[in-house]
Amino acid sequence: MKAATARKAKAEIIPRPLLELLGLRPPEDFAEKRDFEYEIHKAWDVFRQEHPLGLSQAELNYFDLDVEGNVYETLARKLFATGKFVDYLNAHYGESHSAAAAWNGEVPDYKVLGELMQKKFHDFHLYWLLRHLTPGEVARGLHDRFHSGALDEDIYNHPHFIYAHKLALSAWHWLSKGPKQENGKLAWSRVVQYHRFFMGFSFAPEGSQEKFDVTIDHSHSWVNKRGSGEYTGWLTDPATGERKAGTWLDGEFALIISLNGKHLLTLGVCTTAAGIIVNQIQLKQKKGNRWLFKLPKPYFEFALERLMAAADAAGLPLYLVTGESHAEELGRVHKEAVQADDTLKPRIIRIYNQRLKSLKKTGRKLQVSTLTYRRIAVR
Repeated sequence: MKAATARKAKAEIIPRPLLELLGLRPPEDFAEKRDFEYEIHKAWDVFRQEHPLGLSQAELNYFDLDVEGNVYETLARKLFATGKFVDYLNAHYGESHSAAAAWNGEVPDYKVLGELMQKKFHDFHLYWLLRHLTPGEVARGLHDRFHSGALDEDIYNHPHFIYAHKLALSAWHWLSKGPKQENGKLAWSRVVQYHRFFMGFSFAPEGSQEKFDVTIDHSHSWVNKRGSGEYTGWLTDPATGERKAGTWLDGEFALIISLNGKHLLTLGVCTTAAGIIVNQIQLKQKKGNRWLFKLPKPYFEFALERLMAAADAAGLPLYLVTGESHAEELGRVHKEAVQADDTLKPRIIRIYNQRLKSLKKTGRKLQVSTLTYRRIAVR
C-alpha cells in the first residue's frame, strides 16, 4: 500500500498592497482563486500593521460624495458608449428581450437602462464598477441599491468603502428616523454631511504649534454598532506576537487622537438621522497624561468644542449622552467591569454631566434606544 505523502505547507508570501489587490479581477481557476484570497488575507494583516490607529483623513478625503444626477443612468450611458451594452444585456438573465426597446432606437432610453442597472447593481463587483464610476458614484449606487449581493462582500472587504458604507449604516443602527429620499432611504445629502464632519474634524488648539494627529476607526464588521475597533481593537505584543484586547468603541465610529504615534484619546461617535451623537470621550490611559498640559482647558470640554466645530461646519446638530443613561448602558455591556469597580458608574455620571463653561445643553432630550442625549450649543 502506497504511503500517504505529507501535504506541503503553503509557502510564506509577501503580498502585494491591499488596495492594489482589491482593484483586480479574481482568477477563475479554483486553485489560483484560493491563492489570491490568501494573498488578500495576508495583505490585510500588513494594512492593519500600517494603520495601527485607523485611517487618516487624507486617504479618505478622496471620496467626493457630492454626486449629482442618477448614478445608474450614468453607468448605463458609460456602458452604452463602450459598444458592449447589448452584449451585457444578452449575458444577464435574458434582460435584452424585456429591455430591447430601450437600446434599439437611435437614442437609447437611458431612464429604462438606468432602472435596469439599479436592479442589477448589487450583483456587480467593485473592481468592475470602478472601471466606469468614481468612488463617490459607487458609494451612492450602493446606498440606493434595491438588494444585497456580491457587491456587499466586496465593500465589507475594502477599508475605504466600508467606511463610506458605515456613514449611513450607523444611522440605521442607531437612529434612522429623519430626512428620507423617495425610495425611503436616508437622504444622501445627510450622508455627505457625515463625511464632511469626519473630514473637517481637527484637534489642534488655536494658535498652538502642537500637532495632534487624527485618525478614524470604526467598529469591526458591518453588523456591530459598538465593539472592538477595526484597527485599534486588537493589539499584537511585539515580543511574543500574542493578540490582546485593545480599544473598545462605545459608538460605530471613533476619532482617535494621537501624538507621535501614541494613542491619547478616544472620541466615540455615531452618525444618526438627528445628527452626531457622542457616546465616548475617554483617555487611553488613566495616568501619565502629561500631554493634557498642551491643551488650553480640560480635555473633556476641549474635545466637545472641537466636535462641535466640525458638526457646525457640516451643518449637523451635536448631542452628548447623559451620565445616568451612559452609566446604565455600561452596566449592561460591561457588567463584570462595573461590578468589580463600585466607583465606575458614579465617575461616568460625574464626567458626562459636568457643567461646561463654553458650551451648554439645550432643548428636549433625544432618546436613542436606552440612551438619552442632550443637544450641545455654544453659550
